[in-house]
Amino acid sequence: MGRAHAKKQRLCHSVSQTFQQPQWTKIDLHSNESELEKPEQIFGHQIVASANVLWCIGGYRPVEQVKISLIALDLHSLQWDDLTPGEDSVAPTWRWGHSACVLEKHALKRPTDFRVMLCGGFSKNCNFNEVWHFCPSSGTFAEPPIALQQLPIRGAYHSLVHDAFSDEVYLFGGQRCVGGPYIYSNSVFVAQLHRHRCGWKELLTSGQKPQARGQHCAVITESGTMVVYGGAHASSTLHDVWALDVRKTPAVWAEVRPFNGPPCAPRSFPPRNFQVISSRPFMAAHGSSIVIAGEAAGHLTLWVLHSGRWYQVPAAGAPAWTGNFAAILCGECSKASQNKGNKLLVFGGESCGTGRGHNSLCSGGLWSLDFILQPSAILQGTLRRALQGSRRAALPEEAFEAIVAFAMGHYLDVMV
Repeated sequence: MGRAHAKKQRLCHSVSQTFQQPQWTKIDLHSNESELEKPEQIFGHQIVASANVLWCIGGYRPVEQVKISLIALDLHSLQWDDLTPGEDSVAPTWRWGHSACVLEKHALKRPTDFRVMLCGGFSKNCNFNEVWHFCPSSGTFAEPPIALQQLPIRGAYHSLVHDAFSDEVYLFGGQRCVGGPYIYSNSVFVAQLHRHRCGWKELLTSGQKPQARGQHCAVITESGTMVVYGGAHASSTLHDVWALDVRKTPAVWAEVRPFNGPPCAPRSFPPRNFQVISSRPFMAAHGSSIVIAGEAAGHLTLWVLHSGRWYQVPAAGAPAWTGNFAAILCGECSKASQNKGNKLLVFGGESCGTGRGHNSLCSGGLWSLDFILQPSAILQGTLRRALQGSRRAALPEEAFEAIVAFAMGHYLDVMV
């Protein structure tokens, strides 16, 4: 194992010499109407991309309204609109900390034919257990079938994933406020969307369960394994990894123990009433690897879990860390597939002391990290000479860029 790790380290060094390091970019957004507040200090929200629009659903904002916050970000014009529903609209009430997942189907009539399921959340006075659907193509909310409209538990900061193979959704963990202290869960609930009259049921599991937690993240792999990472409870953040095989009966929990330990050290703090230490990371599956965006040394940092080992992804210009941001990994925004692609978009977050100032996620900008490989200066020169061959005329710059873009792959693929 030591030789394999040394080989991987040499490969990572070779990648860093051959290709440019990914670079974080802040995209300043504009308002269509001058009276609209800049979308600063928003946290506990969810984002989803559709038809070149980034929808920001829910979240805490300084000016509270009756219905759930809804912001539409045009990724071409970089303008945003506050489309928060009116008081009489069919929509959830104001909330944050809700979980969400895209309900994709194997065969979509149109690329934008998909829904987003929203579960639970907080307000200043309530732990919610409602379930809603959001349609990005129309920008409207709707209630699901009656049996699915209420979760068996109340609270927020749980995880929600959709298994497209079985058309089932799985909700894990979460926290609810009880007069000041928070109660945390490690239960799993499942709903069969093709048999919605059965409603939500607690999933029977075997094996040691993860610690009860909230603010974690989860994905489901094509093989039917729900992977859970991180989160927090009343006195500490968590950085462990768990896998639940949901296609077995009963479903089987197993802890994943990387050879090099957790990607970063947990933070401890004294429990306090109404205290939520903002720590929710982001997770996406990339092939046989798991990609995590979380905190390290006060900045947003990326890691890849591959073959039982964590690898930190080098990225320049990382924004200062703010907890409970929202993120999405996407390619063409017109496609329904979410958290699959070559660009990471990150928006919002709660200032936690380390995340203040212009380079903070909570300062109102959208941050982007492109994973398409860019050749280093040395490699560019080599490619130019190879493509030029014996021709006297110089290869046009646009032609060279097109060839390089076609030939280059995904940074994470060569890294792991």
